[in-house]
Amino acid sequence: MNQSKALLQDAGWPVQVKFQSDRGRILVMDSMGYVDSQCDVSDVLVCGSHSATCSAALSARARPRGIIGHDGGLGKDNAGVSGLKYWQDLAIPGAAVRAASARIGDGEDIWNRGVLSFVNDRAYEMGVRVGMPVQKAARILLDSPQPQPPTQRVQWVLEEDGKGKAIGIDTIIYCDERMADQLMVMAGHTGAAFAKYIEHLPFKLRGIVNIDGGDSADGSGVSGMPAFEKNGVPVAACPPSTCRIGDARDVWDSGIVSIVNKPAQALGVKVGMSAKDAGRLILEKTWRESH
Repeated sequence: MNQSKALLQDAGWPVQVKFQSDRGRILVMDSMGYVDSQCDVSDVLVCGSHSATCSAALSARARPRGIIGHDGGLGKDNAGVSGLKYWQDLAIPGAAVRAASARIGDGEDIWNRGVLSFVNDRAYEMGVRVGMPVQKAARILLDSPQPQPPTQRVQWVLEEDGKGKAIGIDTIIYCDERMADQLMVMAGHTGAAFAKYIEHLPFKLRGIVNIDGGDSADGSGVSGMPAFEKNGVPVAACPPSTCRIGDARDVWDSGIVSIVNKPAQALGVKVGMSAKDAGRLILEKTWRESH
């Protein structure tokens, strides 16, 4: 452990470095108002201020690994810890110490004697608990990576009949086995990175309707087309002037095809078709071919 040392801010406010490692620092200060450019995203901040929303906003400017404040005696509507939700909404782990355990406005006393009274969900998920001493909690916040919430793979069945489904996803990360042997309606781009995602799927798609990437440099928005032709996947893409990027339902409802690959052409898909008509044609023709 490195020795504590004072950092003097421009206004002369002392900030103590209580611990430093490759992951960052634990900084102790008397006020959340002391947070400035010398505090950064790798730090854990232990502050003497109450943890109401106004103070929380000051400390959150640095987007630190975590913040520990004082609960201010809680008060009406638990306002003394209302900032913990503010931190939570910014994905910042946060906690507050019980008023009776340490002096308010005294970061050093909070560091030495503080015992936690409240923690937000982010901090709890990392192992921080009510009743924990501040020094232990601060080390957990510094040393532990934040858990990542599972991806919610949102899909919309845009159309369904006996010949298959048109399933909309706003980003390729939402694709999973529910889309096997169905039409993908995507709202990203049809570039090489997208094609690599498709190549690594453990199942096949009947076809794809996507966005063409607009006027992206060097035709990169449709640079995945050759890979799809090689694998025999029919693809039609629409310009973002006709449908919203990131909104598969709007691609289906409003998109107008600007480019098609050879497998799609062989099924009768043409430039100028609506995305919906192109998708329906791909579903119908591929169903006929397999029956």
